[in-house]
Amino acid sequence: MIEIEIDGAKDLIKKLSKLGIGATKAMATTLNEAGRHAVSESVKNTTKKYTFLQRDFKKNMKIDRATMGNTTYQMKLSTMPIPLSRFKAKDRRARGMGVSFKLLKQGGRGVLPKAFMATNSRGTHVLMRKTKDRYPLIPFASITPTSAFLNTGSDSVFIESFMRYFDKRYVTNLKHFSGR
Repeated sequence: MIEIEIDGAKDLIKKLSKLGIGATKAMATTLNEAGRHAVSESVKNTTKKYTFLQRDFKKNMKIDRATMGNTTYQMKLSTMPIPLSRFKAKDRRARGMGVSFKLLKQGGRGVLPKAFMATNSRGTHVLMRKTKDRYPLIPFASITPTSAFLNTGSDSVFIESFMRYFDKRYVTNLKHFSGR
């Protein structure tokens, strides 16, 4: 979980409270705008290295936005691994190869020789039989969103982007919400 809380924000809001409710509203709005911008930049950075789509990464993300009463912005990443079928998996059983996948954009394709792809109501999955019997099946998963985020250095991209955008927008929002 990444939680952004501006040091001294409560003191700043107390000092600016003479302007009315605008200081708190401006802080919450600016935190949310900067957070949205930073999430976008860090997701782009993560998907530059891995082959999954941005929407697959964003499905595993939960955002808690800042409010006037709580001036923190939180981004929580799931610890559940992303299914292997999201990494450009191709069924190669006709050639006797199993399933091939591409985890990294710069790397080659990996092969799971005894695996196969199956589709059900919840989507397409890469599976393998545990024994020679029909069941049980073992689903394949790959990397967790948290480790993908940290492996690509997207945490530092998030913080840099957040601070850059926050610096630009806070004064503008303060003027807007205070009516000056």
